[in-house]
Parts: sequence; structure tokens; C-alpha cells
Amino acid sequence: FMPSAHVAHDGSITAGDRAAWDAKVDQARRDGKPLFVDFWATWCKNCAVMEKTTFQEERVKQRLARYVVVKVQAERPERSPAKEMLDAFGIRGLPGFVVLQPVP
Repeated sequence: FMPSAHVAHDGSITAGDRAAWDAKVDQARRDGKPLFVDFWATWCKNCAVMEKTTFQEERVKQRLARYVVVKVQAERPERSPAKEMLDAFGIRGLPGFVVLQPVP
């Protein structure tokens, strides 16, 4: 399954633009790193808290440096195309996280 995505202003991708997703997967292949996919939305309070706390911790930043990080904005998780993407990865709520190893 190759979900769609679209590049957002903060460097995230939003469900809808396949090219942005493919670019991140290609980057992971080139870099020889797995993908860390972070599903989030602007209305998600826990997403905002994690962005301001957990993802700012030096220990977490060092760990995430081992991955190509993909932040997927899913503003309307109950609607296409976000719904298909979240369903494909078994994400039932936000925030949601998935680690993927791209196939060479």
C-alpha cells in the first residue's frame, strides 16, 4: 500500500498527495533508514502536547535521527483520503505512530 500525501507548510505531508509520500519513501531508501510516521492534526491536543514536550527532548531527537521522519497531517480522519491511509496502518486515533522499513 502506498498512501497519498500533500506537503504542508511546516514540512509535514497531508493525506492527498502521492508524490510527497513517495519522496519520503525514496529518501528512506537512499538513506538506508526506516520511516517513522507521525499521524497528527491541528485540533489534536495530545499531538500538540507531544510536539511541544516529547519531540523536543534531546533523547527523543537523537533516537529519531535514526529515521526519516514523516509527519502526516490528518485533519479529517473519518474522510478520504486520510481514512484510507489511517485504516491501512491500523491507526484508530490521533496521534498515531508507525515505523516502516522501505522495500529496496
